[in-house]
Amino acid sequence: MAGYFSILARMAGSANPIIGPLLQAQGEPDSQAMQARLLMLEDPLSALHPDVKETSRLVYTALKAKNDTYLQFNDEFYIRYDRVLSMLVAHRYITTTASIGHRYYGGIRCSPAYTIYMCGLFEDTSKMDRLAEVMDNCRMGHSLYAQVTARDLGLPLPVVTAAFDGYESNGWGVCSKTLGEVTYRSLV
Repeated sequence: MAGYFSILARMAGSANPIIGPLLQAQGEPDSQAMQARLLMLEDPLSALHPDVKETSRLVYTALKAKNDTYLQFNDEFYIRYDRVLSMLVAHRYITTTASIGHRYYGGIRCSPAYTIYMCGLFEDTSKMDRLAEVMDNCRMGHSLYAQVTARDLGLPLPVVTAAFDGYESNGWGVCSKTLGEVTYRSLV
């Protein structure tokens, strides 16, 4: 009922030169709240904590430099971003190997979903579009090789293997993860 009354008050007040600015001032927080809700829909991971994007930027930079999803950082990184990392672990975007006295003793490993998320934030979107196009156009029974695809598209190898994993989890193909090479074979 209060929402209905508010709508009526806005309609009537918009014609009044005194009430009009007050209604506009009331509408601005509504607009900010709407923007925050839209951001949560567009980027739910960043809504978990204010430092998710910064942490993800540092992780993606290391992922590109090492060309691997298994990463180790210095203690200062783990101390500074401990809350964010804990949330990423809780939501299964990263995994860790802990020991007594050191939570990140074995470093962190990024999940395929988190790898794709970071790529979407920090990589040229045309590269991701091209990767999706290459995979969508892979005919049934044909294969894609991760190293070749990564090189041809200018993407880190972990991004390509994460995309292969995503397509496999949708039932569109099968990944073969032999030592030194990941291959995706299309089933559809």
